[in-house]
Amino acid sequence: MDDMKMVSQAAKMEAADEKKRFMEELAVYTLPAKLPPARLNAPQTMECEVNAFELTIRPTANWFKYRIDFIASLDNKDKDLTKGMKNDFAKFQRMRAVESLLKLFIKKFPAEFPSDKCQMATDAANMMISFVELPKADFSLEVPVENIASATVKAQLSKKCTKVIMKVQFIDKVNIKLEGESEEIRGTQQALEVITSSDIIRSEDYFVFANKFFPRGRDGDQQIGEGKCVKTGFEKNVRISADPSAGVHDRMAMLQIDAKASPFFQEAKLVDYCIEIVGVRSAKDLEWEVINKPFCRDTLKRQLKDLVVTTTHLTNKNNVIISGIHNETAAKTMFKMRDGTEMSVADYYQDKYKMRLNCGLLVVEKRPQGKTFHPIELLDLPRGQRVSHAKTTPMLTEQMIKICQMPPLKLKQEILNQLEKANIRQSAVIQSSGIEIGRRLMKVSGKVLEPPLINYGNDTVQLKPGQGGWKFDMRSQFLKPARIDGDWMFVVFERCTNNQNAKYFVEQISRVANMHGMQLDDRRCRIDEWRADPPVVIENFARAVNNGIKFIMFLTKQKMDDVHHTMKLQEARQGVPTQHLSLQIFNKATGDRGAMMVLGNLVLKTNLKLGGINHEIVVSPTLLRSNPSAKDFVSNMFPKNRMFIGLDVSHAGPMSFAERALNMPAKDPSVVGMSFTLSTITEVRGCYWMQEPRLQTIDRLGEYLLRALELYYATAKRLPDDIVIFRSGLSEGEFRKAIGEVKKAAEHAFPLMQAKNNKKTYDPSMSVIVIQLGSNYRLFQEKSVLYSESKLH
Repeated sequence: MDDMKMVSQAAKMEAADEKKRFMEELAVYTLPAKLPPARLNAPQTMECEVNAFELTIRPTANWFKYRIDFIASLDNKDKDLTKGMKNDFAKFQRMRAVESLLKLFIKKFPAEFPSDKCQMATDAANMMISFVELPKADFSLEVPVENIASATVKAQLSKKCTKVIMKVQFIDKVNIKLEGESEEIRGTQQALEVITSSDIIRSEDYFVFANKFFPRGRDGDQQIGEGKCVKTGFEKNVRISADPSAGVHDRMAMLQIDAKASPFFQEAKLVDYCIEIVGVRSAKDLEWEVINKPFCRDTLKRQLKDLVVTTTHLTNKNNVIISGIHNETAAKTMFKMRDGTEMSVADYYQDKYKMRLNCGLLVVEKRPQGKTFHPIELLDLPRGQRVSHAKTTPMLTEQMIKICQMPPLKLKQEILNQLEKANIRQSAVIQSSGIEIGRRLMKVSGKVLEPPLINYGNDTVQLKPGQGGWKFDMRSQFLKPARIDGDWMFVVFERCTNNQNAKYFVEQISRVANMHGMQLDDRRCRIDEWRADPPVVIENFARAVNNGIKFIMFLTKQKMDDVHHTMKLQEARQGVPTQHLSLQIFNKATGDRGAMMVLGNLVLKTNLKLGGINHEIVVSPTLLRSNPSAKDFVSNMFPKNRMFIGLDVSHAGPMSFAERALNMPAKDPSVVGMSFTLSTITEVRGCYWMQEPRLQTIDRLGEYLLRALELYYATAKRLPDDIVIFRSGLSEGEFRKAIGEVKKAAEHAFPLMQAKNNKKTYDPSMSVIVIQLGSNYRLFQEKSVLYSESKLH
């Protein structure tokens, strides 16, 4: 065992040394200068508004940055009141407590804080921006716990707390600066973020999640069933960017507002919420369903896990974080009392609290000292908790999509309404800070570029501006139609349609595929029915592959059916492509209205999955007339010897509170996705792999770069002379990481391709473009729109 520990420690030290060497290498890389903006002449321009308001900072403004800490002093140790559990409920309660404490200390110590609270802004954590310099740079203050009246603060303090200490440390005077590199202006941007958020946080009218704000009131809530509602709020960002009206070298600050909608759990009694989720009428029915049906218990556990609930039977309400549901009733769950006797949970509540439980279901709370059981009928579900991705259902997803689909004019009005409701312009903090917020949305001038031509195998389609898409003609041939050299299969899960309908669908999709040049023969299709149990699916999939099946299309009742994940896992393991089809789409494809459009869309996807190429793009004649130099735009931008690679990393969701409390290591891996082009820009392949949880850099990139180059060579019969890599998921401060990981991958892959490069050293040029996703810039046409509201959905 000792030898194993020594090996483990040695491995950790080796990994730490390698990381240190990697970071030292990054330090020597010099980032290239930013490229000038592209210059293309456009036949027409469009005046637009952007969802941002100019921030004007008066020359007399002075901002002083301080760090503040609130410490609860206990008998044997201290507790930092600005840190704690990371769930939504706990974070919001902690923010409220910090604001209450700040208000208390400012009132009690006027000598240290000569100005009122409007002369300073905080993030309700550790940062404070004061608009006047405090008399002392660093100091500590304390208040006895007896002098604290706020119930919000008391809820954060233990019974052993004797006093609360406030520590203030001067950091620096903010150098208000809008010009320079990102690192130079970051201090100004950070201060502006705190200043523009401070009064919103202080008002307690909003649930605050980083830079997203949702109203605490229920007036605008949209009920969506399943014990949930949708709140509409906003996201706030401060950007420092080029002034579009003055030229690229003049920079300005702007306040960016975007409308946001998010699902929340409704405030309710926990037992009522569970009844609605399970779909029963009474607490007794709920108890029977959950105890006797494991699938029902697992479904409810997934919804309840990590939710914060409050006790109702105690004078001082306790917060409980649910980690699971017990598989026995309260009457059958025994535990030892302090005197050594055993008692059931049901008898304990009857004896101590004189409460007879009507529902015997228990939720489990994991504590360091062991499990604790709580009857669900004695718990309330407080508001302010968002529905995480893991708790979403297909019905909830569809409703969220409908709610978030907002026409441009309605979205613009919603943004203006959210700004008005938040009362940001009238904020006393902002007025004291020396900042003025513009009254109107900022204006930008956009170029209307002619869309490209879409070239199929036998014709060319001209896109129409404003439509954002094009109609796929049934006579169009794919640029490179796919073919299946063997049999394929259509699988019906859980008998969601009969054999006759399945056969008709196969005939129709085969006919449409053949019209576009694909070889998808209905006579070589096997129709089969499978059960959705994972072991059955895995066995049937393996048998199908062994029998020579080259492609599987499968049908389920729901769009987000659980069997989808099992089938996609087998696709990755077995290397046989699959196409999922929901019953709703199937019925449209076999119906009388819109069938050809649905079948056409399915064939477009299937052709790509089977290795075909649907189309290529060509510069339109209209754009060439105003930009003669763009004649060779496509050949220059996408030459046949250039390979494009896209990289992204996806991380698992945050660990549960119980896992963090037990210091459990993160176990869900991060996933790297990689796509790359082959002989043409529209011939794309992809792959993915797992790596260590939360690892920001990409591991094993050299191995997969080698595979991509080998596939490129097999397809194009040559190696690329130029490689362009698009890397997502890095902030500006991490750009050098992208250079380092690509350099390391190239050093692994390029020497191994020398044999296919006529035994010459393979040394292509490489460009790395870091992509920052999730932009919330919204553009609105300033004048009257060309299309009706109905066409803008």
